Amino acid sequence: MRCLLASVFLLLCITAGSAENDVEQALQELQTALAASDDELNSVWQALREAFNTPDVDRPPRSPDAWETALAAQRAWISFRDAQCEAEATAFNEEAMEPLVRLSCLQVMTDERTEQLKSLMRLH
Repeated sequence: MRCLLASVFLLLCITAGSAENDVEQALQELQTALAASDDELNSVWQALREAFNTPDVDRPPRSPDAWETALAAQRAWISFRDAQCEAEATAFNEEAMEPLVRLSCLQVMTDERTEQLKSLMRLH
């Protein structure tokens, strides 16, 4: 839902200006923002993997399946994110807006997942 709201806001901003140039610029900005979000997610994921695989003498040992469970959850989240953003993008009738909505959704959901992984890392 948050992705859809961000996408609608983006759509309103773009349609208020000159469409073609604004769409191209918005696409470029969203691609840059998504790349930065992906980089942060990957960095947090690597730190989480290290945390799972490094014994902590101050905590009880983790389940042997803990990392595999986290990995399965991440793979499921990627599938969910991609399907959710595709659904949101195709909900718009204007073909030119689909990539903007998709990228906006991917960026928002990636940022949210990064925060979830940071929370998980604090638990481990």
